[in-house]
Amino acid sequence: MFSYGVERETETINYDAVQKIAEECRPRLLVVGASAYARTFDFPRFQQIAKSVGAYLLVDIAHIAGLIAAGLHPNPVPYADFVTTTTHKTLRGPRGGVVMCKAEHAKGVDKLLFPGIQGGPLMHVIAAKAVAFKEALSPAFTRYQQQVIANAKVLAQGLIDRGYKIVSGGTDTHLMLMNLTSKGITGKEADAALGAAGIIVNKNAVPYDEKPPAVASGIRLGTPVVSTRGMREAEMKEIEADISGRKNTIAAAKIQIKKYETQQNAVKNSREFDALAKEIELNKLDMELGEKKIREFGYLKEAKAKAIEDAKEIFESKKKDLIKKKEELERIIEETEKEETEFAKKAEKAEKSIEPRLMGSYNRIRESYRNGLAVVAVSRNSCGGCYAVVPPQRQAEIKQAKKIIICEHCGRILVDEAAMDA
Repeated sequence: MFSYGVERETETINYDAVQKIAEECRPRLLVVGASAYARTFDFPRFQQIAKSVGAYLLVDIAHIAGLIAAGLHPNPVPYADFVTTTTHKTLRGPRGGVVMCKAEHAKGVDKLLFPGIQGGPLMHVIAAKAVAFKEALSPAFTRYQQQVIANAKVLAQGLIDRGYKIVSGGTDTHLMLMNLTSKGITGKEADAALGAAGIIVNKNAVPYDEKPPAVASGIRLGTPVVSTRGMREAEMKEIEADISGRKNTIAAAKIQIKKYETQQNAVKNSREFDALAKEIELNKLDMELGEKKIREFGYLKEAKAKAIEDAKEIFESKKKDLIKKKEELERIIEETEKEETEFAKKAEKAEKSIEPRLMGSYNRIRESYRNGLAVVAVSRNSCGGCYAVVPPQRQAEIKQAKKIIICEHCGRILVDEAAMDA
């Protein structure tokens, strides 16, 4: 991507320079448009440049669409392959946009925009655009745009007469760009000060600006809004005076701030000297204290060696205690293993003594206890947990002990009373 700008001396587009850049980089698309250029564009010349290098020509008229609609600025439509614009600036319509192109490109543009880029249509915005376009066809709209340009010319010339630099020396359109470098004011400062006074501008970079865009050396002003509110040349004089007064106030305040900063620096330097003297005195005291600590280090070294010996003795004593505790634990583990072996033998003997017919219930009881399940006996034909009556058929199944029987009321496992006793 390559770009062209304005000349440093005239601050306007040099079409010969644009031609040279185009011949060097051979672009496929030449783009024309600006957001703070106050002069008219030579669209026939741009078309000539584009054709000479085989490029398409795209013109964005977002900021000057209203002037073009009123016939007060050259129209790019006969010369460009593509024309784009917003509808909410000088057209004075709703927030939105329009893309126009030659018929041969229409299908490709439609395919590119929808459904890939453009969202769903907003019918109220489309209706508002239609109203704006109808207004743009009226004589009243033309008179409005004529007043916009007249107001801009008066405001720009008035600021020039008060010693302010207007980029390119004036304006042919609805806006102007003011360079504040010579006034010692940044665009950011002017933007904030004028905004506080109810004059809405925006900070803007100027040609060959040395400040970053977030600070900028200029401000951009326009007259469409004030013209819509019915203001004319006389009111532009008042606005011009108010702007100048605010900027003079800013400049004076900056001078006072500079003096204050100089005084503060002098006081600060004096305080820094006193602080340095105190720091030197403290360093002397630190050196004396260091020498004293060096003398004391010998004593500390001996004390450290004795502390290490004492720690070793304590460690050996604790080591012996731990060995004794380990031996005691090993003895307890050995006795526990013996008790578990004897218990297993007793359990095996007990199992052998159980009648074979009860062995199935016994095993289920033992397994249920292991799994944390509640087990109750059937006593007097009822569940030992909830006392619900157990049908005779279920009682027979319980005595046979062929499967686990669960109480239908409380969910406990039912076993024969004799097996439970065993």
